[in-house]
Amino acid sequence: MGGFYISNKHETKLKEGSKFKKGDIVSINNSYFDVDTNEYVSGPLMKVMVNSGYYEYDDSNLIREGLGEKLTSHIIKKTRVILGPNANLEQIVNVGDEVQTGDVLITFEHSFDDKSANELLSKLGTEYEEQIAEMSKNTYKSHYSGKIDSIEIFYNVDWAELSPSLQRIINKINGPAKKREILLKKNLNQSELNEFLIAPTGQLENVDGKIKGVKVGNGVMIDIFLDYEDILSVGDKFVFNSALKSVTSKTVPDSLAPYTENNPEEPIDCILSTYSVLNRLTADLPLNLYGNKVLVELKKSIKKIWES
Repeated sequence: MGGFYISNKHETKLKEGSKFKKGDIVSINNSYFDVDTNEYVSGPLMKVMVNSGYYEYDDSNLIREGLGEKLTSHIIKKTRVILGPNANLEQIVNVGDEVQTGDVLITFEHSFDDKSANELLSKLGTEYEEQIAEMSKNTYKSHYSGKIDSIEIFYNVDWAELSPSLQRIINKINGPAKKREILLKKNLNQSELNEFLIAPTGQLENVDGKIKGVKVGNGVMIDIFLDYEDILSVGDKFVFNSALKSVTSKTVPDSLAPYTENNPEEPIDCILSTYSVLNRLTADLPLNLYGNKVLVELKKSIKKIWES
């Protein structure tokens, strides 16, 4: 991966007792398909003008701010925390929580396996307990503002070796997955089960102290996934339904966006460089633009006739 993830969650309108026919879509990813038509959505319909101007650097373009918001991407970033089996987990975010940059995602205290270290701390006396506790706290903070999309937790030691706080959070996070696994195994045969990806919820086999290929030792690995919005802006690249790519070099407020004489109420979303068309060998783009223009204007004319 390139340091980020993409959520692939399916949603359904069906409820318990709902009926459906063979071939009906029972779940859908709203990010890729239109919920009402069940059709694949490749991107928004834009109003594009091909022209050269002062904003142009090689294959760059100019866009209005409204288009940047329309082309917002949801990026999933991961924060990974590795803990020892005796660590005391004080606080962790929940799925669905809204967080800001700098907010604490998880707070925990490391525990010492070395007996002598524990004895040394006990000899320091009760007057330093609060200071020691405060110094031993560790936190991981968010680098982005967004919503907690999901949390995954894995362990490779015996359940009895885990601290009570780790046992509680493992049960809380893995609880829904365990219920799903039980339901699937109850209603499906082995051949049907092979079609499902069932995440492990119990102790993993300890192979060289690795979990998911990461050196953990004997302990717990927690992955916190954060969903944040990345609005298209200067320096970002996007494509025009073909091999034609372009990099945004300038954005303007919607109030300053260009428009045509025939449709002054409709701002032009993007001014595309002529160099982009030539450099990407997409010489058929003008035909595509002309054809779409005819279809859009024809639709408007028919709508006026229908409504009159």
